[in-house]
Order: sequence, then C-alpha cells, then structure tokens
Amino acid sequence: MAAGAEKFDEKLVPVLHGFIQKAPPGCLMDVCKGCRQLAGGQVPDELMWRSCADYREKNLYGTPLPNMEHVGIMCESARAGSRAQKVIPYTDPTTDELFMVDQETEECVEMRKKSQGG
Repeated sequence: MAAGAEKFDEKLVPVLHGFIQKAPPGCLMDVCKGCRQLAGGQVPDELMWRSCADYREKNLYGTPLPNMEHVGIMCESARAGSRAQKVIPYTDPTTDELFMVDQETEECVEMRKKSQGG
C-alpha cells in the first residue's frame, strides 16, 4: 500500500449508504461527493454505484432514451442486472428493449435488443 493511502473502513458502508438514500431531489451527486470526502476519498466504486442505483430505483428516476419520445424509468422491477456495476441494464416495457444507464452520469448510454431468455 502506498504511503499515506488508507484502507476503506467497512464500518462506513451503512452510514454512507444511508446518507445517499436520504439525498434531497437533485442533490445526489453532491451527496456522493460529500460521502467521498467524509471517507477520505477511499470509497469503493461498487458501493457508490449500488447506492446510487438503489436511490434512483426507489425514487423512480426517469432518463431520456435515445430516439424515443418517452423516458426510461429506473425501478427494481425493470432492472435486468446487478446494481454493483457502473452501467446497469433496465427493461423498457414500451419497446421491450434494454436501456443501459451509467450510474455516474445518470444517462442512457446504449439501447439494445433483449437476448433470448431475457
């Protein structure tokens, strides 16, 4: 480990997750930045991605879909993959396609056809 680098304290996981879940509307990225500062910048990306996805799903966030006249809703029932990744697939029930949402930018980065079986 490099000099001055500290290991992430796992006891902070529920605290940081709780802060993110209580972020006021429109302030999620500011709260995430504050969490990284509070933890000394050593917050695992997976924790941030999972917490942000959980927040957006519970608050039914919508994101514009490319070449569509509607938004894709991020919710648990539409999620087609794990929250512990940077780009999460969700199902658009209107087109039955997957829209891939980047958890850091909150944007749809790709649309793709569902593969056989899901």
